[in-house]
Parts: sequence; structure tokens; C-alpha cells
Amino acid sequence: MNLRVDLILESEQRSGSVLSPKSLMRIGSVVGPVALAFLVAAFVFQLWLLGGKLSSLEGQWAALEPRAKKADELRAQLAASRKILGEIEGWRKAHMDWHAELQGLIDIVPENIQLKQMRISQAFEVSAKKVPARAFVAVVDGRAVGDGAEDAVRTLRMRLTSEMPFATNVAPDGVSVVAYGADPTPGAGKNDRVFSVQCRYRPREFRVEAAGK
Repeated sequence: MNLRVDLILESEQRSGSVLSPKSLMRIGSVVGPVALAFLVAAFVFQLWLLGGKLSSLEGQWAALEPRAKKADELRAQLAASRKILGEIEGWRKAHMDWHAELQGLIDIVPENIQLKQMRISQAFEVSAKKVPARAFVAVVDGRAVGDGAEDAVRTLRMRLTSEMPFATNVAPDGVSVVAYGADPTPGAGKNDRVFSVQCRYRPREFRVEAAGK
């Protein structure tokens, strides 16, 4: 029979565990503040890095901001210039080549007609396509001499509707004799006549287009 007698008082007994609750408390009291200090230091370091990046970006923006403003100004100037160029192009397309009209008039005038003057007027209107347009009207004054004066005026009127460049530029039914009568000029023959022929041209539309992109 074996007997075991524990001679250590209960108050003197120690736990067999390596770490006692008291030890854990001591360790926690030391490690906790250290870990907290580490976390705070890491957070502060992160803030420092972010602050440095922010300062760098702010410095880059400060350097680029004047360039960005200048680019915006140039972009606005370019848009304005393109608009003006488009309007000029619209005027160019709406104009009439009057030198060609005058040359054509010279080519079709009968031999017994003398032209005195040509008056040109224009008005702005809206075309059938709802587009602003220039409407030209030309009035030709002249005198026809001799027995064939009436036929000569009639021939001139017909040629102004059928010969180039009038055939494509003058409006349909746009040619009319607005004045016709005896020539009151001293010394004129009894068959001499003075006349005015009016030509209404087709509207010339303003075709404004963007000049480049």
C-alpha cells in the first residue's frame, strides 16, 4: 500500500501552468500600451504619407492650372473663329457673281438695243426650306431703236429666261417688262422705244457650316 502525503500548505501551492492569471495581467499591462502606441504611430505615418501626396498633387495642379485656363481660352477663341468663318462661308455661298451676269447680258442683247443702266437690289427672306436667304432683283433700262424695237425687247426678255447664266439663276416667271413706251429723247425716231426689264433671281440661301473640327 502506497501513501502520498502533501507537506506543502495550500497557501503555498502554485499553479502548474506556465502563465498564471497574474502573469497575464502583468504582460497585458505592458504589451497593450506598446501595441496601441504602434497602431497610433502607423496611423500617423499613413497620414504623413497622404499629406505628402496631397501636397505633391496640389503643387502639380498649381503648375498646371494656368495652362488649363489658357487652353480653355484658346478653345473658346477657336470656337468663335470657326463660327465667324462659317458665317463668312455662308455669305460667300449666298452672293451673286454679277460680273458673269453682266457678261451674259452683253452676249444676249439684240443689236438694235442700247442699255442705259442696270439697278440691283436685294432683300432678306426665308426660303421654302426655312433657311435665311438673299433675294436679288435686277432692273435693266434701255432703248430699242427702229421698226423692230418691240420685237427686240421681246427677244431680250425671252433670252433672259433661257440663256445662261440667267436660265439657272433667274426665278421661274421672274422676267417681266415693267416699263415700255415711246422714246422721249430729243431726236429719237417715232419707232424708238424705252423700256425697263425686271429680273427676279432665285433666293440664295445662307448655308452656314462648321469650318473644321
